[in-house]
Amino acid sequence: MLKAFRDNLKRLMWILWLVIAAFILLVFVDFGGAGYRNTAQTDSTAATVGGETISLDDFRRQYQQSERQAQAIYGANYTPELGRQLGIAVQALDGLIAKHILTAEAERLGLAVSAEELRAEILEIPGFQENGVFIGQDEYQRTLRANGFTVADFERELRGQLLVQKLRDVLSQTLYVTDQEIESSYRDQVERAAIRYVQVDAGRFTDAAAPTSADLDAYFQAHRADFRVPERRSVDYLIVEPRLLRSTIQLEEAELRAYYDSNIAEFTDEQQVRARHILLTADGPEAVAAGKARIEDLKRRIAAGEDFAALARQYSQDETTKDRGGELGFFGRGRYNPQLEEAAFAGKPGDLVGPIESDLLNQTGLDLIQIMDRREGGVADFESVRPRIQSRLLNDRSQAAAENVAKELGNKIKEDKLTTAEGMRGLAQGREGVAFESAGPFTRDDNVAGFGRGTAFTAKAFELERGKISEPLQVARGWVVVRVASIEEARLPELAEVEQKVKDAVQIEKAKEAALAALRQSADKVRAGGASLEQIATELGAEVKSSGSFNRSAAIGELGREPAVSDAVFALDTGGVGGPVATRTGAVIFQVDERTKGDSTELATRRDELREQVTNQRLENLLLSIVEERRLKLEVHYNQQLLESFGVLQPAATG
Repeated sequence: MLKAFRDNLKRLMWILWLVIAAFILLVFVDFGGAGYRNTAQTDSTAATVGGETISLDDFRRQYQQSERQAQAIYGANYTPELGRQLGIAVQALDGLIAKHILTAEAERLGLAVSAEELRAEILEIPGFQENGVFIGQDEYQRTLRANGFTVADFERELRGQLLVQKLRDVLSQTLYVTDQEIESSYRDQVERAAIRYVQVDAGRFTDAAAPTSADLDAYFQAHRADFRVPERRSVDYLIVEPRLLRSTIQLEEAELRAYYDSNIAEFTDEQQVRARHILLTADGPEAVAAGKARIEDLKRRIAAGEDFAALARQYSQDETTKDRGGELGFFGRGRYNPQLEEAAFAGKPGDLVGPIESDLLNQTGLDLIQIMDRREGGVADFESVRPRIQSRLLNDRSQAAAENVAKELGNKIKEDKLTTAEGMRGLAQGREGVAFESAGPFTRDDNVAGFGRGTAFTAKAFELERGKISEPLQVARGWVVVRVASIEEARLPELAEVEQKVKDAVQIEKAKEAALAALRQSADKVRAGGASLEQIATELGAEVKSSGSFNRSAAIGELGREPAVSDAVFALDTGGVGGPVATRTGAVIFQVDERTKGDSTELATRRDELREQVTNQRLENLLLSIVEERRLKLEVHYNQQLLESFGVLQPAATG
């Protein structure tokens, strides 16, 4: 379930950034919410992309937006721990990295946003309007400050959104959608089927499918390219790990005190209250009076024991919170309207307060709130945060020390013109926190022990020539200096090298052929009316299963995604018998129980709509491919301590 949600959330990030990007700019979020805390960080950088930085403030805003998406899905079941399991921190960073890459791509193509375009966009944002008129520069700045933005940050963010939209517009003009693609999309949307089927697993026939030497040779010659051995590299490297340098760093008490005194805001929490509410809207004096009466009635019902959340779901007109029982979460001052906040902060946990009257856009709002919890806030005393300060300063110093040591090693390698593993090993001897290690052989796609898969370490290893040594490179563990020890070029193998893989492939193919043969006669019986699926299943020691309704591109019950089976199903009408068809694990025969077809008239009327849908989908795929390609070329580094604070990495994590 968690993996599925992570995948969906990743896709949701694309929809938010690339399809309705302007929406993000309209939803100002509370940056002091339950999930994000201003834990100690190495610096103000959340990640770097090709040497350029993504700020901690940008991450904080995007993290809160991602967390709210999760809260909307999970409601009251959402917790910070669940957020860590879902990987929201990484999702937020990846979304920012994608946006950064696409903004750079737009600039590379010569796209730009003028001051006039930026100003026009700001003036169109409802949050900056009052009665259809811009709220004025002072109120504009105040609103941004209240939501964690400086004017410069907000306008930079908005300019980036507009640049990405321009990139979308330019790329969409290069896409051509054929009539066949439109018809295929239409069929995927409207055509459905349901089948009953009998599947025979190929594993039942492996003993009877032992390949001969001739079988192996024939298959290998026909599929030799499938067994191509990719390029592999072996490397030596010096690794400088900050965590191993921490014990060498001494901190004076005065340093800890000085940091505390200079960063008092870091240790100050604002007063917050947690509440839930029921909102009614009214237009005109009579409606206001009726709304107040309804609020009073709800208060009596809640006091008598009825569930506040259930009543909120039934009566509240706040579409954002009603489905989660009116839950507002913890919030500080400046988040909601002043009347509601004044009542919330004046109350104590358990209080029911209302009706609270406030001015909404062209309407009157009437709130009933229930105070659930309080956080008094204030400045944490020095002793309570002393370990936190010590950890931060130790981390800062050890990170800086590791970088300095790595640069010293790099300079020494240049000065002494070292090119051998022995020379690098000598540099590591006697140096605290420095180790000489080797890795490989590995391919571009392998998970390299100690570093992970698809990292800057692997990219650098495949960038260098044999015998060459890299500049110091930052990785998750610290800093490395890499030397390419050997290169095994990509090549076509001999049969002896991959004989077991070939044998496995031939055996699977033969087993599937045997499964098809076992079902072929059975399928003919069912078509001729000589047997039912149930009878065939009994004969084969299998069972009849039902798929449920599916479309052309969906999973077919327990069979999963099987394009060949899907094609065979949608070529038949209700009652038709199909198969046998080979599947990933064997073969299947089926009978169509339900079949819904498209309508040519409807297709004609929806053609323009479908063309736009297909174009947008292809555009998303194109943008995704641009991001993936650029990430491979750029060095992308995450702030390790930031991710550690979310439980994504352990202090000595390697991937």
